[in-house]
Amino acid sequence: MFNTGYRLDDAKKMFFDRPGVIKAMSEATHKALSKAGAFIMTTARGLIRKGKKPSLAGRPPHGHGAELLKKNIFFGFDERSQSMVAGPIRLNGRSAADIPRTLEVGGTTTIRPPRGRGAKAAPRKVTLAARPYMVPSLNKNLPKLKWRFTGSLRCQPVIPQTRNGCSRH
Repeated sequence: MFNTGYRLDDAKKMFFDRPGVIKAMSEATHKALSKAGAFIMTTARGLIRKGKKPSLAGRPPHGHGAELLKKNIFFGFDERSQSMVAGPIRLNGRSAADIPRTLEVGGTTTIRPPRGRGAKAAPRKVTLAARPYMVPSLNKNLPKLKWRFTGSLRCQPVIPQTRNGCSRH
């Protein structure tokens, strides 16, 4: 799955419609991994629903305003690991870069107020309880994806610290 270190330009090179990605694997593998990524991405986006208040700990995060997290979940092929990766890309901005990972596994992050006229608030550290959305998406789709794979494919968990995901059969 995408670690949040990928920027949008890097992620676009990994999309399944790119010539380099198509050449890197057989047609059957390409089709199976592309479908797996699409299922996981769609499910993850569906788990993030609009809400005025923060979601409860342990539940997927709510989308607010522009819903940047929901709109920035993609899937692609990582040539280094020879696997399909799916998840949020790295968001722009100093304070937003680690938010997707912090939401998935919980932890401490620094929130910086927007700059501009009248912005006087200082950055502050906040601790967020985990609000997973990628691992539940993977787990929900595993049963319908298992029959597509012959055992020679691998997929990585969204966050290396989690224990969910596929491994070589």
